[in-house]
Amino acid sequence: MISQPVTGVKMYRTIFYIPAVISGVAVSIIWGWILNGDYGVLNYLLSLLGITGPRWLVDPAWALFAVVLASAFGVGTMMLIFYTDIKNISIDLYEASSLDGASPARQFFSITLPIITPTILFNLITSVISSFQQVTLVMLLTGGGPLKSTYFYGLYTYNNAFKHHKLGYASANAWVMFIIILVLTALIFKSSSTWVFYETEAKNGKKKRGGKK
Repeated sequence: MISQPVTGVKMYRTIFYIPAVISGVAVSIIWGWILNGDYGVLNYLLSLLGITGPRWLVDPAWALFAVVLASAFGVGTMMLIFYTDIKNISIDLYEASSLDGASPARQFFSITLPIITPTILFNLITSVISSFQQVTLVMLLTGGGPLKSTYFYGLYTYNNAFKHHKLGYASANAWVMFIIILVLTALIFKSSSTWVFYETEAKNGKKKRGGKK
């Protein structure tokens, strides 16, 4: 959507990116207002459809979903990286596939998606890292509640350091977080050989096959 030459696409990209430059505190205030169970905007819109909205931030069944929804508000940087990669794809590939009768959906799954898999890998790893470091949003929206349903490990580490003043224990928590992130990153890298396409490797493979002939 962000790479299509349609009217107003530049404005849409700008609106999409703006949340990425807003501070975490401001984002928390905005979503606290949107998700408020008594006078929130989201529940008001649901009431227009005849739906009684849940108490997003105080119901253990909905609190985690509400935090995930709010955190997805700041994916503008990820969007910008995807946009840059997609715009760098040669137009000749799409023109050649169109001549062969490929539909837009076929072009996406056979050209766009394979080429941007390195970018998907990068965004996946950075997202995993940032998810473990999520503190501001959950601290201001739910404080880790209700019933610790949103008590993330990052908030646990923060509380140990600055609320309970257990700096040594909090440092150990941070090292545990580092090891977990390291293991997950290693697993993602290990799996990338089966689904990430590198154009340079494809070219080298063609050269090797050509040399054998």
